[in-house]
Amino acid sequence: MPLNNLRNKYKEEMGLDSIGNFSEGRAVVKRDGQEWHIKEDGTDLSGERYDMVGPFSEGRAWVVRDKQVWFIKADGTNLSSERYDWVGFFSEGRALVYRDGQWWLVDINGNRIEK
Repeated sequence: MPLNNLRNKYKEEMGLDSIGNFSEGRAVVKRDGQEWHIKEDGTDLSGERYDMVGPFSEGRAWVVRDKQVWFIKADGTNLSSERYDWVGFFSEGRALVYRDGQWWLVDINGNRIEK
């Protein structure tokens, strides 16, 4: 079934407010002010609910809960215990992050990249 048809099917069956495009086999869904990811087969990625989530890029996605931002992996587990004020998308194995007035890059494993 084409992905657009799947999106419509899942939105109706799951009673979702919205469902985003699939990216890396995952889609952002929203219901009752909470967001999470589902897989292409319609199953919940991890059971976790967030205030906001971003699409997957390079096997990572950002999530927000209680004004803290962090990354999760494609299986829904946390990339690391680090929390940020703001994060960008992963591109070429790196993402820009911000916390406490400082900007820096992290690698695909969440490690700080030193200049």
